[in-house]
Amino acid sequence: MPRLPIFLAGTSLTASECTLGNRHLKYGVTSRDYETFGKALMATLEAELGLRLTRETRDAWVAVYNLISSLMQEQIESAPCLGYLP
Repeated sequence: MPRLPIFLAGTSLTASECTLGNRHLKYGVTSRDYETFGKALMATLEAELGLRLTRETRDAWVAVYNLISSLMQEQIESAPCLGYLP
């Protein structure tokens, strides 16, 4: 995962998360669904990667998922994301 630190330190992701947040809102996704999906994602990675999923890699996946899902939720809660509607 050499790109992960660059991704986290990269440019603003707000427009992308706003668009994704809007789409998920239209699908009826709730805050609880983001939590459920996050747990399912981690369980899948653990099941598929086994011992190859190191603590560092797991923590990186959790950090990225939490960042993206929180930005998606913040965008749809704080503003209608005008200009970013798909």
